[in-house]
Amino acid sequence: MKDASYPDSWSRTWTKDFTGCYMLNDRITLDAIRTLLDAHAAYGKAAYREAAVRGGEFLLRARMPNPQPAWAQQYDRHMHPVWDRAFEPPAITGFESQDVLETLLLLHARTGERRFLEAVPESLAYLRRSLLPDGTLARFYELRTNRPLFFTKKYALTYDRGEMPSHYSFVVTSRLEAIARRYQDLVQHGPDGKAAEPPLAELAAGAREAIAAMDERGAWTEPGMVRDVEGHKVVPPDGVIASETFIQRVTALSRYVGRARGHARP
Repeated sequence: MKDASYPDSWSRTWTKDFTGCYMLNDRITLDAIRTLLDAHAAYGKAAYREAAVRGGEFLLRARMPNPQPAWAQQYDRHMHPVWDRAFEPPAITGFESQDVLETLLLLHARTGERRFLEAVPESLAYLRRSLLPDGTLARFYELRTNRPLFFTKKYALTYDRGEMPSHYSFVVTSRLEAIARRYQDLVQHGPDGKAAEPPLAELAAGAREAIAAMDERGAWTEPGMVRDVEGHKVVPPDGVIASETFIQRVTALSRYVGRARGHARP
């Protein structure tokens, strides 16, 4: 397998002809690595650990070179970023790159192999530099220029985030500070060390954010797409309740309440 690299050129319009070979989108590779690590922990079979490590080696090779040392959603056989769906261009991704960093930290924690840890600081610094003014990350950054990329409702690439489709997250939450804390925990305490608890004030801020984000019913809603009983895509005007967001918000509240009552995090 080749190391990831930039194509000489790439189409600004959807090619429709998917040529991808390697996928990070939808956590396909990352969930496979985590499952293999869990299987090794449960059953002790060396083959599971070896397969997870090979997956980690792929992640290291899939990292793009400078000036954008992070990851694309999908790559072709030459390890160049490529189009997938009409709204998934060849680009550096702010969302899946965070998933990759978390997976590399998990690989180090489970295997003790330092090479997975060593890849993190440079990518973390790059993503921090790429934060949007409001502290979020773009889902996509243009190859080489690093300009945030968005789409119009007709799926035309644009640098303007004013008229994005609502069914897809073109702007994503930054988890970089949590990733940085986990990295520091592993550096200071080693793969078997106990992760340091974040300050109570930080947990309180997360709890306040979760409460502030509730609607009048006490639910967390956001723009999104669901399917009706006939399987048609529907974008509810009042938004959707996403399981991932629900879990994140409840976790934030639970961690604060547990600490405030003097209990350690499970």
